[in-house]
Amino acid sequence: MIPLVIGLVEVCKRIGIASRYLPVIAIILGIGLSWIIGGGNIIISGIIVGLSSVGLFEVAKTSFLGK
Repeated sequence: MIPLVIGLVEVCKRIGIASRYLPVIAIILGIGLSWIIGGGNIIISGIIVGLSSVGLFEVAKTSFLGK
């Protein structure tokens, strides 16, 4: 689910949404996908997925691109 959130956030970024809103969008997408897929604690799972995707993207960006 995390790669899906990363991809959807990247799409949002490319259509022109300001980068300051992207972490919030990632959390909302994570909650939404957790709700669609189902599972135990949907809100907590969604927040974890959203924040993980933002963190993973930032680590990759700084490690590989040097930004």
